[in-house]
Amino acid sequence: MAYYVESGEPALLTGDALFAGSLGRSDGPGGDASRLRDGLSRICRPLDDATRLLPGHGGPSTLGGERRLHAFLR
Repeated sequence: MAYYVESGEPALLTGDALFAGSLGRSDGPGGDASRLRDGLSRICRPLDDATRLLPGHGGPSTLGGERRLHAFLR
């Protein structure tokens, strides 16, 4: 699950799905790495590179920064 906030500086709250520099965990019950990547790709594709990412753990990032690291977000 992710929440997109448009007011002010656009931000995507990614919870445990996407961290700065890392994909979220999918090894728990019902987890599916392929579904996680596909879902993030679908959510992130239309958003601007300047969109701030606010993960559930660790520091913030930007969508542009994560696109350089994760091919499925390009």
